[in-house]
Amino acid sequence: MATGEHAPGAWEGHGALAAAHHLMVRHGLAVQAMRAQRRGEEKFGITLNMTEARPASVDPADRAAAERLDLLHNRVFTDPVLGGTWPSLEQEVWSDITDFGFREPEDPALIRPPLDFLGMNVYCPTYAKFAHIADPDPRFRTAADIDMVSAAPADLPRTAMGWPVDATVLTQLLRRLRKDYPGLPPVYSTENGAAYRDVPDATGTVPDPERIAYIDSHLGAVQDALAEGIDVQGYFCWSLLDKFEWAYGYAKRFGLVYVD
Repeated sequence: MATGEHAPGAWEGHGALAAAHHLMVRHGLAVQAMRAQRRGEEKFGITLNMTEARPASVDPADRAAAERLDLLHNRVFTDPVLGGTWPSLEQEVWSDITDFGFREPEDPALIRPPLDFLGMNVYCPTYAKFAHIADPDPRFRTAADIDMVSAAPADLPRTAMGWPVDATVLTQLLRRLRKDYPGLPPVYSTENGAAYRDVPDATGTVPDPERIAYIDSHLGAVQDALAEGIDVQGYFCWSLLDKFEWAYGYAKRFGLVYVD
């Protein structure tokens, strides 16, 4: 609702932030309801799409852009769900497009039930560069208009999605989560993988060295986190088969198995 990337193509400010908030409240209520009906040893948690926000340079403007990106992609969710607080930067970034009137005093307690696990969908870091592109009129600003553009270093390899490949994103995010949220529950890497322009050769075999290297390096990053004592319980690759990738259709191939 903030980027217009998927159907129905909405570009919203207040509405996008309200939707994110109500999703978290409903998550908390759902965990309570399911836990009350537990019949065995079921585990209840949440999975979040995350990225590591890195400044594109040492310029203070780029560092500030990375903090805003971290707010948009991570802290909007992790601060309430894992910390029981609202992000400290939100008033500075969004007070001109929303009054946060969708919140109720009891919401922090509802949003933060005890979790048995945290799932992380992580594919790549995002490098933030300052760019003054937000509409000056708050009526036309979306929640994603935070005066930054993505600008990854040119020397990093890229996937078919154009995403930079740097496996340290997993280790760095796990370190940050453990530092910022005492009592962090066990973590699963619930989505990680890469799309490449796979083409069968003359024998029908699909050579896949880039994907193999990607997964190998990211499994190594998980091993590094485990060696530091971070409680990572599992790693799941996205995905078993090439599949319909939202607005991209079958043009982006994430599968371990090629689909004709």
